[in-house]
Amino acid sequence: SPIYGPVSSSPAHTAVDQYASYLRAVYTSKKLPTYSKWPPSSSKKFINLAVVRKEKVSKKEADAFTRATIHGTEIDDIYRQKEAVDFSRVGKMKDGSLAKLILVEGAPGIGKTTFAWEVCRKWASGEILQDYGLVVLLRLRDKRVREAKTVFDLFYHPNPELSNAVASEILHHEGKSVLLLYEGYDELPRKLQEEQSIFLDVLHKNALPHATILITSRPSAT
Repeated sequence: SPIYGPVSSSPAHTAVDQYASYLRAVYTSKKLPTYSKWPPSSSKKFINLAVVRKEKVSKKEADAFTRATIHGTEIDDIYRQKEAVDFSRVGKMKDGSLAKLILVEGAPGIGKTTFAWEVCRKWASGEILQDYGLVVLLRLRDKRVREAKTVFDLFYHPNPELSNAVASEILHHEGKSVLLLYEGYDELPRKLQEEQSIFLDVLHKNALPHATILITSRPSAT
């Protein structure tokens, strides 16, 4: 279901500025029309984030923090050494540079959707990811998002003229200062993950090469 919100009445210099104001209004709104409960309850317990290392471990061999992240869901557990990471570090490498691809994996029900919404809300309130002019949530279970064919379909706004102007400006700058959040990659139809699609084009940097992609997914899908 599309995400709607009021267009900001404050002055904006460019289409992207106006779109950023629109997104901030959407992300800070508590009344988003969807078929499921959205946004998630603010009382929902947040799952701690961790950086996953390459080294594989068994639950017996893992340290206390890593053991606490293995819940017995088998295929959706991540049997690798982990290091706790602060939420404020999302989107940044250890040296402070911006990441180009961020993968957040977790078992069903662990809080990936809540995490995605919290990222958007914290960006909108100026708490995190302020290096990005836009953080665009793409809920991959939504029919409108799945039907996207080009970059112009990724930047939804109730006013199609503004949508086109935003996409044109972003294309001109090749996605610079834009973070696209692929929420629920495991819910994207397999053909859109394997065959040519706008989602793969962006992921493989054939489109918007300077954009950052943040993906949430079940481990079994990635």
